[in-house]
Amino acid sequence: MNINKTAFLMTCLFSGTFAQANIPPELLYQPPSNPDQAEISTIQGVQKTATSLKFVKAHIYITSINSKATLDQYKNWKKIYQIPIGETTIRYISDAQQLFSSGEITFNAQAGQHYQIQNNQAEKDSLKNGLEFWIENLVTHEIVTPKQYSNAVSSQPQQSYLPVIINK
Repeated sequence: MNINKTAFLMTCLFSGTFAQANIPPELLYQPPSNPDQAEISTIQGVQKTATSLKFVKAHIYITSINSKATLDQYKNWKKIYQIPIGETTIRYISDAQQLFSSGEITFNAQAGQHYQIQNNQAEKDSLKNGLEFWIENLVTHEIVTPKQYSNAVSSQPQQSYLPVIINK
């Protein structure tokens, strides 16, 4: 590999300019078109903070709705999605400083309601007792799904080394 190709690859690696693959539109979530407000509801993720110091403990964001990808990341945790009424399946990711978890929750969305994914991650004993996730109706403050445990893995920072070999 010559120097020009090596420089190009290094530029791409460190600037994040690799092109993303085109994803067919039928695999991406599309909100209901021309929604009648009486026939939709909404859902969003949540940001959990430690109660004492208000440090961010977790971002919980939606990665798919009814098996259609949202392509969201943690910075879009508060994005509000319009969803059709009826049975709805949400896939989520909970990304915290030292813990990563993901899962799926199915619930019955009611017309005109606003839902949010919740969990117990900011609670003091959540690591000892396990992470629970549920959907809460923000209009009525009712929990609309059973609390369910989700597998979590440690996300301790690790050093990654990238070998760079330059031939002259």
